Amino acid sequence: MKKLSYKAGIITGLFLYAFGAALFWPAAEIMNYTLFLIGLFIIAAGLGCLETAANPFVTVLGPESGGHFRLNLAQTFNSFGAIIAVVFGQSLILSNVPHQSQEVLDKMAPDQLSAYKHSLVLSVQTPYMIIVAIVVVVALLIMLTKFPALQSDDHSDAKQSTFLSSLSRLIRIRHWRWAVLAQFCYVGAQTACWSYLIRYAIEEIPGMTPGFAANYLTGTMVCFFIGRFTGTWLISRFAPHKVLPPTPCSPCSCA
Repeated sequence: MKKLSYKAGIITGLFLYAFGAALFWPAAEIMNYTLFLIGLFIIAAGLGCLETAANPFVTVLGPESGGHFRLNLAQTFNSFGAIIAVVFGQSLILSNVPHQSQEVLDKMAPDQLSAYKHSLVLSVQTPYMIIVAIVVVVALLIMLTKFPALQSDDHSDAKQSTFLSSLSRLIRIRHWRWAVLAQFCYVGAQTACWSYLIRYAIEEIPGMTPGFAANYLTGTMVCFFIGRFTGTWLISRFAPHKVLPPTPCSPCSCA
C-alpha cells in the first residue's frame, strides 16, 4: 500500500482470498489435508491484506476526529457477515451429511467409513465455490470503482518513512504495545471459543447434531453484533477512552 494504494491492497486481499478458497475444491476431491492447510494459509494472508488496507482507508475517508467511529461502524458489518456465514455453513455444509455418533462410526467397515468421511469433506466444495464467485465479483466491482484521492496515496515524496522506521517508531509508544497485546489476547480468545463451540455442544449435550449446534454459534454471533453496534453508538456519544474501560467487565463476568 505504501508503494501503490489502498485500492491495490484491497483488491490483492480479495483475490488472495478467492484463490485460497478455490483450493478447497481439489483438496476435498483428493482428500489432501496439506492442500487444505495451504488454502487456509492463503485465505488468512488475503484477509490480513484486506483488513490492513480497508481499516486505515476507512479512517482517512473523513475528518480525523471521526476515524474511530467510522472504523467501528465498518467492523459492525463484519460481525453481521459472521452471522450470515454461520447460517450459510449450517444450511449448506452441516445439514447435508447426516451426523453419525462415534459408536456408529466404530461399527462401520473401512470402506464405509472412508466413504462417509469423503462425503463430509466434499460438502465444503459448493459453499466455497459460491464464496469464490462472490469475492471475485466484489473485487472486480472495486477495480471498476474510482476511489477518492487521498494524501496517503501520494507516493511522490521521496522522504516517506520505510516500514522498519515506522515500526521502530511505533514500538517506542507504550500504548501501542499494550494495544497489540490486547488485540492478540482478544483474537486468540475469540477464535478459541468459536472454533470449539459446536464440538463442545455435541460432546456435552446428548443427541446434539452439528446442524443444531450451529444455532448456539449463531446466537453468540448475534450477541457479538449487538455488542459491536452498541459500542459504535456509545463512542458516538462519549469519548472512546471513557467507553473502553468498562467493556472488559462483561466477558470477564462470563469467564
